[in-house]
Amino acid sequence: MKRKFILPLITTLFFSSLGFAENPTNSVVIDTTKSGTLLLKPTASTNYDIEIKEGVTFTNTALRIVNDVAGDGCTYNIFGAGDLVVTGTNSAHAVVFGNGSNKTPNSNIILDVNTTVNKSTGNGSNVTLTNEINVSFYKNLTATGLILSDNGGSANGTVTFGKVGSTTAYTATFGSLNGKTLTLTVNKNYTVNVADSITAKSITLNGGTLNASKDMNFSGISYLSSGTIKSSQRISLGTGATLVHTGGNLSAGFGLQFTGATYEYHGGSSVQQIVTGGGTVKLYNDISMSLMKVNGAKTLDIYWNGFETTLTGNIKAGYQGLYTDGDVDAKFNLIVEKGYNWENDKFFVGNITKEDLTNRIGAVQIGDTRYEAKDEWGKVLEFVAATITVGNTQYDGFYINTVPEPAEWAMIFGAIALAFVAYRRRK
Repeated sequence: MKRKFILPLITTLFFSSLGFAENPTNSVVIDTTKSGTLLLKPTASTNYDIEIKEGVTFTNTALRIVNDVAGDGCTYNIFGAGDLVVTGTNSAHAVVFGNGSNKTPNSNIILDVNTTVNKSTGNGSNVTLTNEINVSFYKNLTATGLILSDNGGSANGTVTFGKVGSTTAYTATFGSLNGKTLTLTVNKNYTVNVADSITAKSITLNGGTLNASKDMNFSGISYLSSGTIKSSQRISLGTGATLVHTGGNLSAGFGLQFTGATYEYHGGSSVQQIVTGGGTVKLYNDISMSLMKVNGAKTLDIYWNGFETTLTGNIKAGYQGLYTDGDVDAKFNLIVEKGYNWENDKFFVGNITKEDLTNRIGAVQIGDTRYEAKDEWGKVLEFVAATITVGNTQYDGFYINTVPEPAEWAMIFGAIALAFVAYRRRK
């Protein structure tokens, strides 16, 4: 009898302790126009529900969710039927999330209200995020700029646009969006428009849209699975960065540019040109683009794994499919990874001469076998002249094929002979 009584008691105490371990929740209701700080000196490890019943205007001051206190492990859920309107005429930054030396690590801020930030004077950006703060915008946001300030910390700040599973379309509009350790996620049905440039550690597109009128710069590992990343100028990857493209649209007026970075293509609509100072391109699906270009005496590793790859070149601009801007010291290494096959008539380079194509190729590697010198891979590769049509335009160029081994030739002739015998028998 004692054992039957002790076990339920221990179970009850365990789950009771879990309940006490959860963060307590404080509710704040804002139903009048105010001026000042939205939430000052929050208690650490506390959840705050801040309901905005009417539009709230903050005048001549900054909106500060966290102000020079520890406040770590908190969640701030700002919601309601009203809009949040912030005007900071005399403040360096109109909105500050995570201000102060303590940086409020591991805190989450969710704005589930339409938010407008207007800052007419003063230095700084409209919205400033201290790192280690995670901020989510679930509805419309308008602000001149958003920056991430390092403030002496080393962790990353993260910003999420759009609520997972939402079917309503919302938009964020910025002048600029900058922060070297800023990590961005754009979810389905959300569009982020930036009039100037974007600088961030990494981005993840889950069906949303990220537009920039100028350059986009990413320094970490970024993912495009669905949706659109679009720049009117260029999309740049920093040294050591990686862009994994599995779906969606990647578009840049001046192409994808990088030095010492990696672009992995698995699917979707790719940019029309890649310009590098050396780096890596890995192709795991059929792809067609204008050109791959290497600036200077650098090398681009192209991991080509038997998929249909078309580099047409640009006839009007005089660009070749594998382009080096006249610098024959630049090289393209062609690599087929182990587990993949080299398939003939699948790699086409347009608007190029056989001599230029030969000079462009540095090393060739098929599986574990690598040919470093031209006279080595010259016995393995052949260039087959061809004309292909893409859209309404014809392109002259070459397929890069492998030369069949003698045993393979024997098999080919044997197959031809068998086919001829079968034909005679039918006759």
